[in-house]
Amino acid sequence: MLTVVKKELKYLFANLKCSLKASKTYKLNFILDTIFMFINNSAFLIFWIVIINTSGGDANGIVISDIMHLWGIPVISYGVAYFLFEGVCSINTLFVNGTMDTYLLQPKHPLISIITSKCRFSAFGDIVYGLVMVILASNFDVLSIIASIILGILGSFIYISIEVIIRSLSVFLGDTENLAERYIYTLFVNFSTYPEKIYPQALKIILYLIIPSAYISFVPIRIVTDFNIISLVAFLFVVIILPIIAFAVFNKAVKHYESGNNMLLRE
Repeated sequence: MLTVVKKELKYLFANLKCSLKASKTYKLNFILDTIFMFINNSAFLIFWIVIINTSGGDANGIVISDIMHLWGIPVISYGVAYFLFEGVCSINTLFVNGTMDTYLLQPKHPLISIITSKCRFSAFGDIVYGLVMVILASNFDVLSIIASIILGILGSFIYISIEVIIRSLSVFLGDTENLAERYIYTLFVNFSTYPEKIYPQALKIILYLIIPSAYISFVPIRIVTDFNIISLVAFLFVVIILPIIAFAVFNKAVKHYESGNNMLLRE
């Protein structure tokens, strides 16, 4: 079992290495994407700084460090997920267009090949921005910075898992591109970029159980700022269980997939 896992991880890192090498071909594009994404994220911080300063430095219990944490760990999760695993966004297209055969013909699990097939250049700007926010929010405390980075990386599994689940459902529901876009960006991302304190109790329950954005924002932030074992266990449970569910849903979708006529091997 351990040998199989080791081989799959080795294959995953080899694919990631190839994808990252491809990004070097467009260095200027990579640099510009990173800069513009950093500037885009900064606009939200400026917005909150204005609100908090206008309120005398405390907007209903929300201080600037809360916003920095909010735009630190969750943004690292988002950046890692899509910078390294942008290929996850093509799952529904492969199923709907009948082009999944390209990956099914390979000896390794197709999901690993798919998610590591592309990188999103602009997401590197999210990683850099998230790191800057984490450093500032933690007042340069090394342990807090390391913990925040680890939690941010682990949180990326949640993003990828949800993408896999929704996009794999295209086999049963038809093209789920719009569903994935609305769920991830309209709901998941938006709800995770505002402080937990502003949400009513009923909505918090939804954010923990139905739209689990709490586990990439509120829970990891609580682990760093006010550690308790329950938050850590809950976070790790979600990080482990969601990828398992994602693999199960993807494998189920493959079994129901109707092969197309595009029998081309991926280079």
